[in-house]
Amino acid sequence: MHKGFTLLEMLVVLSLIGLMVGLVAPDLMTMTDRIAFAMNREKLEHSLAAMPYEAYRQKKDMILESSKTASTKAPQPSEEDGISIVLSTKDAKIRGLVEVPVLVAPAPLVLPTDWSITVEAPILYRAAGYCNGGQVAVSVGSLVYQYELKAPDCQPVIK
Repeated sequence: MHKGFTLLEMLVVLSLIGLMVGLVAPDLMTMTDRIAFAMNREKLEHSLAAMPYEAYRQKKDMILESSKTASTKAPQPSEEDGISIVLSTKDAKIRGLVEVPVLVAPAPLVLPTDWSITVEAPILYRAAGYCNGGQVAVSVGSLVYQYELKAPDCQPVIK
């Protein structure tokens, strides 16, 4: 009596394993991309939620503007950090409020390089830890995620 496997049996088992790997591997790559996207989106939502606290912690009024209209005087991030949304460094008039001097502050929002943010009207974060609320749209390729920030705590709620 012979113990072991024949060459034919080994080839059949290896071809079945190769077939299964060929079917699963492409889905595994898209799954890792989806997980990375979800983590980046969650990180952005947490950053938006933490902005009132960041203004309170730094004891500075801050204004969040669209990435296209933001001031260019703020420090530019390195390429590995992604695109940083800068805060306004000039006086601003927010929704009928009086002009508010805004001190230069580091931008607390960091986005991946292919993401952009659009703010309907500049959002004022006061040093006391509250904000005036507003609408924020995050564009990722052809996808657009709309967030509503309700005063006074400005916690992001997806629309």
